Amino acid sequence: VMAMLVPVLSPDLVLIQVGANNAFTACYPGEGGPDNTNFRFSWTQRPLPEALTTWIRRSYLIRVMGHRYLSRHGHMAGEMIPCMQYPHPEGRIAQENARTATGRYFRQAVSGLVALASNAGAEPVLLDNPLNPAWDEPEDRFFHAVVEAHRRNNRILGEVGAEHDAMVIDLYSRIRKPALFNDAVHTNAPGMRLKTRLVADALEPTVARLMLDVGL
Repeated sequence: VMAMLVPVLSPDLVLIQVGANNAFTACYPGEGGPDNTNFRFSWTQRPLPEALTTWIRRSYLIRVMGHRYLSRHGHMAGEMIPCMQYPHPEGRIAQENARTATGRYFRQAVSGLVALASNAGAEPVLLDNPLNPAWDEPEDRFFHAVVEAHRRNNRILGEVGAEHDAMVIDLYSRIRKPALFNDAVHTNAPGMRLKTRLVADALEPTVARLMLDVGL
């Protein structure tokens, strides 16, 4: 999408925030692969067996009771993950995969996005990803590996920013109250207000300079 829109829109600034979902790839074989084929697959929604379809049509109770099962097993579009992502590896295997993960594909992707913005005449700005401190040390092995990969991806964002002389806005260390999150990484309304203010404050000097450059 960025490759199509940035050259057409010719923006002065491009904000890039990626990495939260990429943290999951560390737990999959080969870090998910260079094109994520070990992590996700093309959207497929499994058809319902004919007999089950008949019973669902006849019984409201079966529809209600079966909703969770059907969504978790890729029969319903309401739950996207089973329709496009391989099941989580077992905790021990996830940790073994994560031990050898370096984030190389994530680094390549971020570097490509920065280059794309720069080549289009825009200034790339990288935003790292907050993490609910309640998830700093999850007991589940799989999610422990994901959290470590999340932190690594934030470090990679900083390294890519330094390499390309691009601004990196630190959200990870500045949004650190559990009350600001809906879950591990998604902020709620107060969290979004804080995030917006942090980004706006960080961009203010750059926006002022750009406005001077065009005589505003």
